[in-house]
Amino acid sequence: MLLFLSVVKALSVIAPHAQLLADFTPAPEDDPMTHEIKHAIREDLRKRYTCTKERHTLHTAPALDPRFKALPFLSEDENVETYSRVTTEAASLEVVREDAEVSERECDYMAEGYDDGEEDGAVGKVRDKAPKLEEYSPPTSRPSSLTALLGQTFSVVTTVVPKSAQTRAEEEVHMYLEATSLPLTDDPLEWWRSNDPVYPLLAKGLTILTVCIPGTSVAAESVLHCGGHCVSTTEHTHSTTCGPAGLPP
Repeated sequence: MLLFLSVVKALSVIAPHAQLLADFTPAPEDDPMTHEIKHAIREDLRKRYTCTKERHTLHTAPALDPRFKALPFLSEDENVETYSRVTTEAASLEVVREDAEVSERECDYMAEGYDDGEEDGAVGKVRDKAPKLEEYSPPTSRPSSLTALLGQTFSVVTTVVPKSAQTRAEEEVHMYLEATSLPLTDDPLEWWRSNDPVYPLLAKGLTILTVCIPGTSVAAESVLHCGGHCVSTTEHTHSTTCGPAGLPP
């Protein structure tokens, strides 16, 4: 599961770093260059991640990273909203997965019934010609006097009510928040792989879609550049038909 991604370049580190850099308030003792750098950083970050969908993704990623799950860079309301959204999305993905499994089982059942139709007809003809045997019925045991007197009052009825996907997601998020945070030097992907049985809804659904997202495209661009598959502005002006390695301009 994309374990080759560097944990330092994961998407989950963007929001904590952005918050720390945004807190760079120029101090009176700063020299002019330092003051200008801090001001430029703050102004640049204010223009970034303003889209609601982007902010939700940037908050969900560290929430599912056991190193940053406390979300100290968010307000209390944002923290509650983030984990509420995580719970809802995890439950929704589980419902989709369960529906897909049901549909797959129904398709397999219909396919088996179609293939075995002719064979069932032949078996039915043989069964009709075979001599019928009397069905065996086991002897009924006589209830004890204690059961006859108190059975209706103290009868044990065990009913297991299956939990909904929303309830299971809420329980997993609660256990996840109660667990010990992961040190910054450890790999969150390895942690999720080892804890997959404990948090099946989170590990197999939302975490796969979020924590594995790289936080930068530098690694991919480096690979493409080394392979000669990057079309720069200069290369683009060389030809109007084709770029390096057969890529369109």
